[in-house]
Amino acid sequence: MLVALSILIFILLRLAPGDPIDAYINPSVPMSASDLEGLRERLGLDRPLPVQYLAWLRAALSGDFGYSIQRSGVAVLPLVMERIGPTALLMGTGLAIAIVLGISAGIFSAVRRNEPSDIALSVLSFIGISSPAFLTALLGLYLFSVLLRWAPSGGMQTAGAPFSMTDVLAHLILPACLLSIGHAALIMRYMRASLLEVLNQDYVRTARAKGVREFWVIIKHATRNALLPVITLIGSTVGIAIGGAIFLESVFNWPGMGAASGQCRRHPRLPGDHGRNPGDRRLRHPGQSPDRRRLCRRRPAHSGGVMAITAPDPTADRTAAPQTKGPLRRALDRFFENRAARAGLLIVIPILLAVSTYPLWWPFGPNAIDLRAMNKAPSAIHWLGSDGVGRDVMARLLQGGRISLLVAVCSVAISTVIGFLVGAVASFGGRLVDGTVMRFVDLAMTLPPVIFLLVLASIAGTGIAPTILVISLLSWPVLSRMVRARLLELRERDFVVAARGMGAGLPHLLFRHGLPNCIDILVVYATLQIANAILLEAGLSFLGLGIAPPEASWGNMLNLARSTVVLENYAWQWMFPGAALVLTVLAINFIGDGLRDAFDPRSDLN
Repeated sequence: MLVALSILIFILLRLAPGDPIDAYINPSVPMSASDLEGLRERLGLDRPLPVQYLAWLRAALSGDFGYSIQRSGVAVLPLVMERIGPTALLMGTGLAIAIVLGISAGIFSAVRRNEPSDIALSVLSFIGISSPAFLTALLGLYLFSVLLRWAPSGGMQTAGAPFSMTDVLAHLILPACLLSIGHAALIMRYMRASLLEVLNQDYVRTARAKGVREFWVIIKHATRNALLPVITLIGSTVGIAIGGAIFLESVFNWPGMGAASGQCRRHPRLPGDHGRNPGDRRLRHPGQSPDRRRLCRRRPAHSGGVMAITAPDPTADRTAAPQTKGPLRRALDRFFENRAARAGLLIVIPILLAVSTYPLWWPFGPNAIDLRAMNKAPSAIHWLGSDGVGRDVMARLLQGGRISLLVAVCSVAISTVIGFLVGAVASFGGRLVDGTVMRFVDLAMTLPPVIFLLVLASIAGTGIAPTILVISLLSWPVLSRMVRARLLELRERDFVVAARGMGAGLPHLLFRHGLPNCIDILVVYATLQIANAILLEAGLSFLGLGIAPPEASWGNMLNLARSTVVLENYAWQWMFPGAALVLTVLAINFIGDGLRDAFDPRSDLN
């Protein structure tokens, strides 16, 4: 697995735009073709890719990571070691706060199930999950640093002051608390669900019947067993925390690895050598790397038995035995009984109507400039105000919603197709195919999501189509594992075995038997993934790697708040897009949660 991961990283480095030797040239000094080829030979870039990979791997294992693009002649390893400490401090503090808050809130919410405090905590957890890290950072910075002035506005310590742990702690507490919000909300939901399931077990009822105090029943018997899935979740959140650190360190100017990774948007070319410094920088190379070009019937009603067909009796009392509802109808009934799901529909439907029809009723265009209305506050003419060049914020917000939803729906459609096909082929393809495909899926899930997004975005470029491609390539592995688990159980059913015995091929098994039995998984996944795709698109656009201006996007509208002037004086330019983003994601999460509960096979038993 580690070897495969190193090969994937090497290929991504070679696919990055630009030529690796561009890091060593001086653009103002031209160089002849012979000198260029001589430098390429000294770097080893003229050798075959497998030889380059082995040299690169040998150098990396020995601690030689090459030289920085941004700091000429400076080795990468000391720069990495310099930034690991601040990032580890921020992530460790944030995760510790998230674990304590999440587990405590989950226990409290499960013990007080369906009470007002439980409902309030559940709503807050939904809001925390639906709020992207960069928006949380901007709101916290605006509230606690700009308005209340309770915390420093950025950095790890006061500029010009001697080092002090008290000063570092004062700068640490706000970004660490903001980093913990999303993780605490997720841990709280898992802890609550796990504890509610444990509290219904026989050994808990036995402990209560023996007269054990309720406090010790919860702490000693229930919580210890409910923590097992939560511990697994905590381990998987480390990679997500790395992605959140990119946004937090970018907003707060925290000198960690996240800030260094975020700077890749300004330096998209990645170093391609294996750690040697040529010393000669008098080059000018107009082309791309040669390595980049080189790389560059119906479902059976039942599984068996004989179905007797009888004519209906016209004299029978039809009101005595009402017709039994099918599973789909029962699932829809359960969905519409969910108040949160109904609330989500009431929010999403008007948003969809507004973003799809706004050119018919709103007089301003998203890119129409009025120099007389620059930085105007909300008024009767511009309902949500205008930005720094006189564009209407309302029009840009609606156009940004249209772009965000388009990117989300298209990327989810592509990732759903890929995830289903990969999972289905793994389940029906036999042991060898299953093992090979699932190791590839494990490899894809190993990479930190946001770091992987940054690398892919630097390769694909900016715009709507590249953003759709990047998000869809990240989102399919989880679905493929879910589909595989469902179809592994399905392939042993009698009707699938019979179809195989009659000579049915793989396409018939996939689309005639596999797809209809995975509809519930696909619907729930797609709904929840749309919300995640909206957040991913906003995050990429916030970092300048998604939808690029002048095209409107909620992410690049929020990017305006990185300017201190806009953050402090023109709050309407970023608060309204942030509110629209959170409200849309929150409503879609409500709908997805309702669909998940509605299609839960245990719902009929309950």
